[in-house]
Amino acid sequence: MRSPPQTLDRDDLFKISQLWVSQGNKPLHRPLEVLFHFFDGLCSLTDAHTAFSVISIKDNQNPTLQPKDDPLGGWRAKELIIFRGSAEERMIGMDYMNSHDYLHDEATIANMKHAGKHRVHLIREFLELREGMTRDDLHAQKLLDALGLGDRLVGAHALCPNAEFFIGLDRLQGYPLFDVRERDILFEVIRGMRPLVTRLFMSFGRLTGQTSLTPREQEALHFLLDGLSEKEVGEEMGITPASAHQYAVSIYRKLGVNSRAQLLNLWLNPPTEFGV
Repeated sequence: MRSPPQTLDRDDLFKISQLWVSQGNKPLHRPLEVLFHFFDGLCSLTDAHTAFSVISIKDNQNPTLQPKDDPLGGWRAKELIIFRGSAEERMIGMDYMNSHDYLHDEATIANMKHAGKHRVHLIREFLELREGMTRDDLHAQKLLDALGLGDRLVGAHALCPNAEFFIGLDRLQGYPLFDVRERDILFEVIRGMRPLVTRLFMSFGRLTGQTSLTPREQEALHFLLDGLSEKEVGEEMGITPASAHQYAVSIYRKLGVNSRAQLLNLWLNPPTEFGV
């Protein structure tokens, strides 16, 4: 069994354990609520100001991708979740993700070379200047500056060979940099995130064999898992029962189940093995 890093003392490990225990009163079918709970605890443990997560998928089937010309090897960011961020930060983050600027981001490229295993890195470990470059030339540094950030800590939970979940912790400019202790705290938390990460992927329809859910389907999914009837789902969403039924049918199809009972079973017993 793997021993915890020597940088962490008994008090650190106790606080990490408490972070896991405290999720017990959070609804399993609302993984975003659980994730924000973790973000709150992680920010407290590491003195981070803001946090974010990214659902990343490796696409080996897309004919438009040229592996030899793709520095990320087919990996693409699919969903961005921001905690404590402003509307401007959210907009900048979404624009950055959708513009594919991260295909040239030194930190992202270096990080994805380690895909397939849990990992956490201090972003400055990736910001290596090449001959003739200044720090202002780095894509990663430009993004931090645009967001008013002084430092970033990034970790990845490798769910399966073609799906990874990233967590980033940020500090504002003018504050001390993250250190190895805070890096190791994030790593210990990431190691135990598999059930939560699996449910997060399911809530977006991002597991292997599933089809991504629209925002309205995600909303309907939560109500279905709350135990609401299709009529009640329609009332909550301001749509007709017939439209709510169509949402339910689409959700079942996209998540690979045939009924409400199978959907509930999927949520209570998420898969532990994934196809490639």
